[in-house]
Amino acid sequence: MFSSVGELGEKLRATGYIADSIATTTVYLAARLHNPLLVEGPAGSGKTQLAYAVADAADTIVERLPNPWETLRRRRIKALTTPLSLTGTGRGKSPNECLDSVLTLYGDHE
Repeated sequence: MFSSVGELGEKLRATGYIADSIATTTVYLAARLHNPLLVEGPAGSGKTQLAYAVADAADTIVERLPNPWETLRRRRIKALTTPLSLTGTGRGKSPNECLDSVLTLYGDHE
């Protein structure tokens, strides 16, 4: 993949990413040893950009996995914004039907 730390540094710079020697050496060793690399840091610190730069330097792609927490959050927002009638009026649902609808939207219905 990369023959040296220097080559990796050059390829990263070619992508527009400027990495310090510690980051470049860490990525090189992870790639050389075929080990995954966990990158931590606050939002906006460049974790994702590093992943895209390394993928570009290695002539490959980044595959993003769906975030299960984001999916759950969207379902809950949908449940909270879906009008339901707890009195059985409006859409003609009984209180039990309304509860079933809420549980279905939240994903807790068996």
